[in-house]
Amino acid sequence: VILEDLKEKKALAESLRSERERFNLAVEGAKAGLWDWNVADGRVFFSKQWKEMLGYEQHEVGNRFSSWEELLHPSDRERARSLIRQYINREIETYELEHRLRCKDGSYRWILSKGTCSRDPSGKPVRFTGWHIDIHELRSTVEELTLRDQIIRDQQVKIIASAKMSSLGEMAGSIAHEINNPLAIIALSANQIGEAFQRRPLNAPLIRESLHKIELTVKRIEKIVKGLRAFSRSGENDPFSISSAAQIV
Repeated sequence: VILEDLKEKKALAESLRSERERFNLAVEGAKAGLWDWNVADGRVFFSKQWKEMLGYEQHEVGNRFSSWEELLHPSDRERARSLIRQYINREIETYELEHRLRCKDGSYRWILSKGTCSRDPSGKPVRFTGWHIDIHELRSTVEELTLRDQIIRDQQVKIIASAKMSSLGEMAGSIAHEINNPLAIIALSANQIGEAFQRRPLNAPLIRESLHKIELTVKRIEKIVKGLRAFSRSGENDPFSISSAAQIV
């Protein structure tokens, strides 16, 4: 009976050792840093990989929750605290935080943190355990691509605006013709009004008709000018609106 009991214990110990080795290999392969926070007393275990990720030796980061808070980037501090508070209070279901931590050399690196909270039977948080992964290069690449994309969009806007102005130049002859015609009407109507005032008695119907023509023609010119302004402007910041393709056709 004793021999069999020893065999079972030895098999269990071997299984645990094997599981521990697999876990350590997985952590090392993922280059993840582990942390384990005792919520009640504020003590935190930071693994060797966790500290090395930021360039620190084992003894250079204290095993307290405040040690992590002190490393937080000032711009991320309030957001990080708020997210932890929401998760512990069960306002959100998962804990996932992208934040910047200060390295030993004074620089900051982007870190992805994920974790889960264990609770007592009353629902009070007991331990908060998770891991860190360095995503600094990934964030830098995304930010660089975003910047490049913005530059490309800006260049596209400039090209479109340049093409519009080029087309506007080609249309200058037609535009001059469009404006010259109503200007000739205005000039003729004004001449007719002048002649009407020279005659006695005054030709009131002719004056009214000429003034009406001038009014209509001025509105026509205003419409042409507004159309040119609308065509030549950038329109980059204009809001989008839904239009029916049937109406366009």
